[in-house]
Amino acid sequence: MSVFEVEHDGDGGRVVHVVPERPGPPLCPDCGLPAGRAKQWVTARAAHVPIGLEPVTLVVHKRRWRCDTPWCERASFTEQVPPIACGARLSQALREQMAVEIGDQVRAVSEVAATHRVSWHTAHDAFAAVADPVLERPLQPVVALGIDETRRGKSRYGLDEQGQRVLLADTWHTGLVDLDGGQGLLGQVEGRTAETVVSWLGAQPAAWREQIRVVAIDMSTSYAKAVRAALPHAVLAVDHFHVIQAANKVINLVRRRAIHARYGRRGRAGDPEYGMRRTLLRNWEDVPDKRVNAMWEVFLAAGGAGEQVLACWVAKEQLRAVFRATCASGVRDRLTTFFAWCADHSHIPELAALAQTVSTWRHEIAATVLFGVSNAASEGTNRVIKLVGRIAFGFRNPVNQRRRARYATTRVSRRPSSRSEVRTRSPKVIT
Repeated sequence: MSVFEVEHDGDGGRVVHVVPERPGPPLCPDCGLPAGRAKQWVTARAAHVPIGLEPVTLVVHKRRWRCDTPWCERASFTEQVPPIACGARLSQALREQMAVEIGDQVRAVSEVAATHRVSWHTAHDAFAAVADPVLERPLQPVVALGIDETRRGKSRYGLDEQGQRVLLADTWHTGLVDLDGGQGLLGQVEGRTAETVVSWLGAQPAAWREQIRVVAIDMSTSYAKAVRAALPHAVLAVDHFHVIQAANKVINLVRRRAIHARYGRRGRAGDPEYGMRRTLLRNWEDVPDKRVNAMWEVFLAAGGAGEQVLACWVAKEQLRAVFRATCASGVRDRLTTFFAWCADHSHIPELAALAQTVSTWRHEIAATVLFGVSNAASEGTNRVIKLVGRIAFGFRNPVNQRRRARYATTRVSRRPSSRSEVRTRSPKVIT
């Protein structure tokens, strides 16, 4: 394409006139032979990628050719140029630019449409045309799989053909993430039940499922049931963040109860126990010794209820020590220490409930330590999903939401890069 004239229109934009450069006459689309002679000049106008803030209109001057082949039924045809498809009002470069702004730059479709002076559907169709072929590619092998849920929005209901009330959009989405291979979000399904996860996994090839060695989840019985049903050969691991989070919740519950027992009200600024609420949740090795000693003095002065808070804090630190073990025997010994401490303080109902929860998931906790896996990639993916939802001011169509979310969370996998190798440590889950 050669530019031979540029002019300004009345709306502050530019009109660029171009002509295709061709070494010879084009081929007839019917007979495939070179055209004999030119018939006339025609023009095609289309919006193009803007220059800064100035919109650009591309005017392509192309020729209509005559086909002089005696047996060809086509009398004439117009040459085609790649930048503008036949009958298109947008150049291919502008469509690709809008797809990049929506998918990679994570801008709202309405904002992109307003920037380029097109309708919402035009901008969204340009994005879908680029995103769908990428997302429909077969999944690469996955060794470590992460499963976690994210809130989609409010539930929406409708009526079916029989007039019965049916669920159109669930409140939750379940995401499946490649934890080690760098593929990002592999897929999303509506709901957070075992059936939805089993259905998605069952739709994948058997060879792909057999390569999964470990699955990381939070302490969800629904996801555990789905993994055991669809991936019976895989080792189930519980993310350590959620285990420690459960211990921190116990500390907060007991601390609130201790403050109410001492003052007959909720904690407030100025209460010594309330001032230590953040210290209780920090890692012991990150807190100065002076601060730790002050925390012990405050809760010992609070009496029996304060001693219960300290007992829960010690249990939390013992539980954290489990995840620093380097072998199966180390995990077993540190879990034994934790359970013995909880048994000595079984008069604390919250601590007894925590010990029961940890006992229920002790095999999955051991697998987390021995495999060295974490569901952090799933949590990071959830952050991007929520960011996409906020930028779009919510989604009404779950299909569009899953397309936007998955495309935004797979930017790394769409760049050529080497996949990281999975850890090869041999797991020995305690029995």
